[in-house]
Amino acid sequence: MKISIDKRIRFGYGTAFFLLLIAFSFSVHTTDQLLFHIRWVGRTNSVLHHLEFLIPQVKEMDDLFQTRMSPDTIKATFDKQYFHTIDSLCDLLNRETHDDYIAQMQLLQLRKHIDEMQHEVIPKMESSSDHTSTQDEDIAHGRDILNRIQWRITDMHTSEKALLAIRSQNLRNSSGSMETVNFIILIIALILAGYSWIVFNKQNTIRKSLDRQTIEYAQEMERKLRELTAAYKELDQLRSLKKYTTTGRIAHMIAHEVRNPLTNINLSCSQLKEGTCRDENADRFLEIIMRNSGRINQLVNNLLNATKIQELNFNIVSVNTLLDEALNMAHDRIELEHILLVKDYDHSIRDVKVDADKIKIAFLNIIVNGVEAMESGGTLTVKTSSRNNKCIIEISDDGNGIDKDSLDKIFDPYFTRKANGTGLGLTNTENIILTHNGSIEVESEIGEGTTFMIALKFENH
Repeated sequence: MKISIDKRIRFGYGTAFFLLLIAFSFSVHTTDQLLFHIRWVGRTNSVLHHLEFLIPQVKEMDDLFQTRMSPDTIKATFDKQYFHTIDSLCDLLNRETHDDYIAQMQLLQLRKHIDEMQHEVIPKMESSSDHTSTQDEDIAHGRDILNRIQWRITDMHTSEKALLAIRSQNLRNSSGSMETVNFIILIIALILAGYSWIVFNKQNTIRKSLDRQTIEYAQEMERKLRELTAAYKELDQLRSLKKYTTTGRIAHMIAHEVRNPLTNINLSCSQLKEGTCRDENADRFLEIIMRNSGRINQLVNNLLNATKIQELNFNIVSVNTLLDEALNMAHDRIELEHILLVKDYDHSIRDVKVDADKIKIAFLNIIVNGVEAMESGGTLTVKTSSRNNKCIIEISDDGNGIDKDSLDKIFDPYFTRKANGTGLGLTNTENIILTHNGSIEVESEIGEGTTFMIALKFENH
């Protein structure tokens, strides 16, 4: 599965941050180790420094013992200040090696020998006479203690030298580790910088591409808007042309229907005006005038009734019941043509609030048109259903269908394909449906039949 670029960016930066965090942790640890070894090396150097300062003190004591000092010289040389200096050095060594058990044991033995020298050997030598056998024994004993002191100091010095070598090596290792960690951090930083540069370039390229596409899309939308505006203008022109054509056709139909009665009326009036006709002819001409004027009046009334705004008397009724009543009104014609009637009702459909009488007229006009469009033995299907919270009525026939040109004019006044039709039935039907705030549509194909679809609002409970 392909990972989105946002996830790849987050994963890349998250990985880099995690690696930097690990490297930083190693850096902190390595730094602590480095500081630890630096402290140990510094302390070892300090111990060595104190030991090296102590060695001359002991060497001076040994040199004096070899010259067979007089009691006065011993007293003058090995005074309290002398041993205080040595004690101070031992105290410093004790503090520096407080956590080193071996060094502490060595220092304990060293202090024991120094205390023996200070409190036993030196006082005995100060109280003895010059060149006596007792003094010789004291000098020998003192030199023996000095040898042990020197050996202890040398042993401690050697041990500290070894520790210094080890701790210096550890310091070098920690320093090398620190350099390695710093190098790794540098590499990660360079990788992160490179990754950021690549991501930035990719995102910048994508952004530029999107900007370009946005500009192209905006230009395309402007072009489409211009085309749509032009199309709307053309549509308005077509609508105006259609209205003009429809109006012209209605005027032509009215003129055609009215011309013959008017001609008869004019001829009859001319005969009456000339006064040449006998009384029985005058009655006949008057009857012609009356009949044709009535025909004209009927034409006008039919047109007005088909197009005027209907006054509705609303009732809450079942649409299935209304369809059954309309079908009963057309029962004789359906039986006469041997039409097969198919009812596909939704029996759970909600009631509608309509003018029942007028809606039945609308249904009846469509049913009669369907029966007349079929040959004997055809099938008429009536269906009800709910769709988009509206009541849908479909009335279908399996007749020859209607061509596209006729379909566009099917609701126009005086448009008819029947020899004896008035062309006002479907006009009246559309007017009734629209007055109910409903809609009516027609679908038809040549050879496939025709379906009228009516949509009415349900009664709101």
